[in-house]
Amino acid sequence: MLFLVWLSVNLAYGQRFVSGRVADRSTRTPIAYVNITLSDGSGTATNENGWFRIAIAGNVDNLKVKISCIGYHSKIFYADSLLKSGEEVHPVYLEPYIAQLSEVEIQSTRLTPKEIVTEAIRAIPINYIQQPFNLEYYSRVSTIDSIKTINLIETVSKCYRQGYIDGGQNFSQVYEKRMSGDSVLQKWDKKRKMNFFIFEMLPSFDIFVTDMIGVGKKFNYTVFNPEYLNKLEFKVTETTILDTAPVIVIEYDEKNFTKEPHRTKLYGALYISASDLAIVKHVRRIGKNYLEIMYKKQEGYYYPYFFKTMYPWNPDKNDKLRLKVVHEGYIKKITTQNVQVIGRMKEGWHLEDVPYRKEYWDKFYPK
Repeated sequence: MLFLVWLSVNLAYGQRFVSGRVADRSTRTPIAYVNITLSDGSGTATNENGWFRIAIAGNVDNLKVKISCIGYHSKIFYADSLLKSGEEVHPVYLEPYIAQLSEVEIQSTRLTPKEIVTEAIRAIPINYIQQPFNLEYYSRVSTIDSIKTINLIETVSKCYRQGYIDGGQNFSQVYEKRMSGDSVLQKWDKKRKMNFFIFEMLPSFDIFVTDMIGVGKKFNYTVFNPEYLNKLEFKVTETTILDTAPVIVIEYDEKNFTKEPHRTKLYGALYISASDLAIVKHVRRIGKNYLEIMYKKQEGYYYPYFFKTMYPWNPDKNDKLRLKVVHEGYIKKITTQNVQVIGRMKEGWHLEDVPYRKEYWDKFYPK
């Protein structure tokens, strides 16, 4: 894989940024949703076109930039060497994982696909933090017709989680927003006598819809519900790698794989690390809705670094207009010390209540 880095140093506002593009070495096609992590804990992911942009703040001595993706060997750079390179284009080669693992041992034994999933669920208290933490994330909600994006909602939110524990409380709050294009996601609020975006809860809600690890028996239509798990069929479809650990891809289906995924109510795939039974990626389809989340390891635990949802949307059942709503969330920062508690949202849940601050967006997320 070819990692092409276009470096830019933005001295305005005292900010420095590293921008880049990740592409396949042989085909030159972009690689979407690659994990970009700084050794100080901040990070981002490439977008659907392989581009990323990450802020470099404070002292860069010994600050490292790690590039990792399922199916490829990771690469590490020093931030100061990248910043000193100015506008020079840097081709960096990451070796793709090619060899196929014919058989993978889990905990020194051979397990069926369902048993592997069951063991991964049992390992959640070891692999995922059981204490409160914060996530700060940037997200894009794009309303797309058959040709182009007609509406874009960008937000920056903070999430509070009590930990990956059964019944843990989770809340998010939007504190920055930027909107462009024509809004078609409207519904009349009789109580407030105003229009609001029917999908406006996505920036603060979708992180919990995709990050279902640890929910236990509380939610239906999830593999983490023990009762529902017993109704599913499982099969190993692929073996790959993340960093140096083998990863097993296990698909599940409620219809014994006899129908196409989009024709069943629940269908998904779990990417499970063979070294510690951690779930590093989870893809689900619930009816026509698509959900995806990816995880990275930091300070001994796995945390999400990217999530994505796609929903069909018809503004008017009598209208022929058919739209798709795509939500992409990029985790910018994980905080486990001095955690800020966010309660049940009274402010910040309604986008009309969140002010647009041009100076903030020009500083951190210029067009």
